[in-house]
Amino acid sequence: MSPPSPRAALAQSLRVKQQRAELSAIGARLGTEVLFLKGAWAEPVLYDGRGGRWSNDIDILVRPAHYAAFGRALEALGLAPRSVRTHRATLEAQKARLYDGHPTWLPVDLHRGLVEEPWFRLDAAACIARAVAYPSVDGPVLSLSPTDQLLFAAAHYAGHGLELDERHLEDAARLWERHAIDGAALRSAARHAGLDTMVAWLGRALARRGCDVPATLTRLHRAARLRLELAEGLAGSRRARAHLAETKRRVLELGLLSDRPSALPRFVTRYARLRLADLRRLRDP
Repeated sequence: MSPPSPRAALAQSLRVKQQRAELSAIGARLGTEVLFLKGAWAEPVLYDGRGGRWSNDIDILVRPAHYAAFGRALEALGLAPRSVRTHRATLEAQKARLYDGHPTWLPVDLHRGLVEEPWFRLDAAACIARAVAYPSVDGPVLSLSPTDQLLFAAAHYAGHGLELDERHLEDAARLWERHAIDGAALRSAARHAGLDTMVAWLGRALARRGCDVPATLTRLHRAARLRLELAEGLAGSRRARAHLAETKRRVLELGLLSDRPSALPRFVTRYARLRLADLRRLRDP
């Protein structure tokens, strides 16, 4: 999707402001905080609400226990969850689901999780407990703490095989410049999350953009450097994109970028279980 014109981007910013208020009201009614992610957070907080950070949709995180009820509330407003008939069980088990179809709303990407399990781990409830109400031109905007924002950004790039556009890096750079990030604490959290390699990759990308990133945040041991180089080569290979099926390529990318040794066998087990459930749902609709 191409960036909108300045006028359209500003109109979108005002539209998202109204939608944030309505989504927060749903959360208050259901008893869950609503954290705004990506552009829905960054636009008012990091770009001063002038339309500098456009989005395709509005990403929100709610307490996992309230995820299903929030989805039903969105459906009651006229939004419908994206669905694929052959993968219904798999879609229902994902960390997030996109709801769209409302005549005046941007699509809502409803999250109960933040990372691709089992490749990475980042407890959503703990992230919600650490949430920060950031001051902005639109008033306080509830979102992830600065450290969790960077972990989420690293996981988001991993989930897309390092091939996201520059918006997310720009968000991270602006966040880094505005907040005192504890590099040691971030690195420790990254190791726990299986995101050590990806946080080092993100730190290097931020350093190239002029951020004052400590060397301890970008340092990697030899095996991790090799895995990262292979992943970067895969991301830049047209031949690999042409010849590798999407699922196989995705597994290869995540396997290279994850620091969790048990991730692959866990993924295989989970994938087999969900695909069997998908097939049963096809037989017995």
